[in-house]
Amino acid sequence: MAKNLYVRVKPKGPVTTFHRCGMLFGLLWVLLTDLDDATAERLENEQMLETSLEKPEGFDDQVAETPADEAAAGSALAPDAETGLVGSGLLPSVINYAGGFEITLGDLVQEVHTASGLSVGDWNGLADQARETLLQVYVDQLNKHHDEMAALFKDLKDVETVRDGLQAKVNELDSQVGKLQGEVTTLESELKKAQGELVAANEKLAATAQPSAAAKTTTKTKAK
Repeated sequence: MAKNLYVRVKPKGPVTTFHRCGMLFGLLWVLLTDLDDATAERLENEQMLETSLEKPEGFDDQVAETPADEAAAGSALAPDAETGLVGSGLLPSVINYAGGFEITLGDLVQEVHTASGLSVGDWNGLADQARETLLQVYVDQLNKHHDEMAALFKDLKDVETVRDGLQAKVNELDSQVGKLQGEVTTLESELKKAQGELVAANEKLAATAQPSAAAKTTTKTKAK
């Protein structure tokens, strides 16, 4: 049985665009009509997407009632002279977060417009509230990603610090091993020298304790 379904990416999820069932979804609600049961079920079970069988609140307010050109012309916000994109009346020219994330409003608008897949006319034709929501959700996602990357970088630096400490200990132990090996070599040399002196002393002692053959013969002759 064919089904109509409203679908969008979850605003508080980790992404701002998501592909499913051969379709690209963004933060704006879209109405899909005449879906087969299998496709509708896949979309409804996708954790990245928000779905509704009933028209969501604010769906009709996503796009201005006037045509895009008239909406842009009549808006209090003038399109950017270079990009032609209508920006935000709420966000500052430079957005800063406590964690250090920073982006200019111009760069943000261009990134969100690209991610939305909308034409310049359709983007400018969005209701101001819908555009502001897209920009705010997207910049919050960028900040979240920045915080996650900062946390990963800190973890990496902590691991590097531990590694450097261990390497310093290894180098110290290597130095001690080298010193001990030098001392062992010196002791072995002294031991070898002492053993040689001991052999020589034993030989000298043996020679002194035993008279020579000539001395023995002389002694025997005198005795006769």
